[in-house]
Amino acid sequence: MMRLWEAGKVEMQSKKDIYLTYGDFLCGNKLDMGKRFHDLSAPIVVDRIEYLRYRCAGKKVLHIGCLDHPEIIVQREKDGTWLHRVISNVSERCLGIDINSVAYELVQKELSVKNIQLLDLSSVDFVDKDLSCITEIEWDLILCPEMLEHITNHQQFLKNLCGLCGRNTTLIITVPNAFQFANFINTLRGFETINSDHKYWFTFYTLSRLLADNGWEPRQLTYYNDTKEKHWLDCLSRLATRFSRAFSNGLIMEATRFD
Repeated sequence: MMRLWEAGKVEMQSKKDIYLTYGDFLCGNKLDMGKRFHDLSAPIVVDRIEYLRYRCAGKKVLHIGCLDHPEIIVQREKDGTWLHRVISNVSERCLGIDINSVAYELVQKELSVKNIQLLDLSSVDFVDKDLSCITEIEWDLILCPEMLEHITNHQQFLKNLCGLCGRNTTLIITVPNAFQFANFINTLRGFETINSDHKYWFTFYTLSRLLADNGWEPRQLTYYNDTKEKHWLDCLSRLATRFSRAFSNGLIMEATRFD
């Protein structure tokens, strides 16, 4: 597992700005039907939760999609891996946003969690709502972990997020990696392993292009591996990431709003 000081290496080591490098293609000013977009990721593979813990420490954080599936929240709280609790404990201020009313009632009643609001950020009438309690705060980070693969209205969602951030706000998105090593092995075995609620897989370029199309400049990419039991495929996957980080479980993308 990556320690906090190792998470700090990402900021020191990752010097390549994705938008500055590929901005003409990401904005559609240039088209190449077969261009090779080289990996600009930080030269380290991190643990997702530890990385986010490090990035959120002492910051004002708007945590989008903060509620897990109701069936697993209580167990993750016991394990110390429920991300919203992790972020709330280290941040200066944390407000969670979600649409899952069942999970919302569960965490209020069983876990006494109060820093969450029910709000649909992918709704077209989002701008008509009273958002003063959110917009009056200058958020350092907007966090969207493991969320984009669950929704379909990415355009509206990402543009609505632009209305919640300030000039110095950083958007951090994490998503599963379409090129994770296990996907190739499972293809050879004749099946796909996936959360049945997922609608999309992402790559470094497709995620960057999605952000650029909807008001955000992708800046920094870091790969993560999940902490799992030592199943043979997980061990093989970790070995593969020593040859290429692009075989990792997922992507962490940091972006800023277009000026």
